[in-house]
Amino acid sequence: MFPESSQHIHAQWSALQRAGAEESEQWTEFSRWAEQNLGERFRELKDELLGGHEGADILGS
Repeated sequence: MFPESSQHIHAQWSALQRAGAEESEQWTEFSRWAEQNLGERFRELKDELLGGHEGADILGS
């Protein structure tokens, strides 16, 4: 979905996991980061997932 950003995505997720926060906090922080760094494409995907309720718990909305 975001091949040009895959290394940055992996690095961000790994950093959040190393920080030791609860899983829900990791997802909330990752979502915030992704909205800022991946932009509209991420927001569209997130909205689509949340519309189907698949990501509501994970993405914190």
